Amino acid sequence: MKRVHRFSLIAVGVLLAVVLASQVLPRGDRAPRRRAVVRREIAMEIVGKYLADRMPGARTLVIGNPYTRLRGQASEVRLFEEAAVKGLKRGGRKRIEFIGVDFPELIPAAVQDPSMVPIPPDATTPLSFLTAEGAWDALVDRHSNTDVVVSLIGVPADLQRLGVWRGPKPHFALLLPDLRLLGETDTIVSAFRSGKLLAVVLNRPGSPPESVPVGRDPEQEFERRFLLVTADNCEGILRALPPVP
Repeated sequence: MKRVHRFSLIAVGVLLAVVLASQVLPRGDRAPRRRAVVRREIAMEIVGKYLADRMPGARTLVIGNPYTRLRGQASEVRLFEEAAVKGLKRGGRKRIEFIGVDFPELIPAAVQDPSMVPIPPDATTPLSFLTAEGAWDALVDRHSNTDVVVSLIGVPADLQRLGVWRGPKPHFALLLPDLRLLGETDTIVSAFRSGKLLAVVLNRPGSPPESVPVGRDPEQEFERRFLLVTADNCEGILRALPPVP
């Protein structure tokens, strides 16, 4: 049987903050945390610009972290989400219509006793395994006029069974998803080619250490930290990525 991690409620929040920062941030030093938050904002600013150019006027819904609504969570969880939304809005520059932020329903155990929820030990997006079955369909149904869904929390483990993924709309933009949940490389490329996937932000392999100060130019900072995967470059980037251990 596959081994799993088990988490307390606080531990889930801390893990989510660390995963979203894409590194382990020393508790005694706030500077790396600040830099990680700023870079998250920059990443979503570039996504906002791309969406504004690709689909001007698109009605855009953000899927956020439901743990931001629960007490007792690490402050970074909320900071990362606020930074992402701020960056997306700035990048869109009112050329996309921001519907708002909504949250998928968590499975009861994820709220009551997360230690009972099995999560694969190599999961990079824990919330993929903590949301209720069909929660994303229900969420998007609440916003039936949505053109683009921007997820800050990856994709759900049951993605392939969801109506929101099988139908032509909405389109998706994803921040640091676990690509394995999207399928094999050919499947992901097809999703880009069909327009189902508009943009995916990935960490750039070999990027500088977090100790390097944030650059003043957002686009240059993005280029040295992240990859923006689109229909134009998806095949080359995805096939060149190092294999997942």
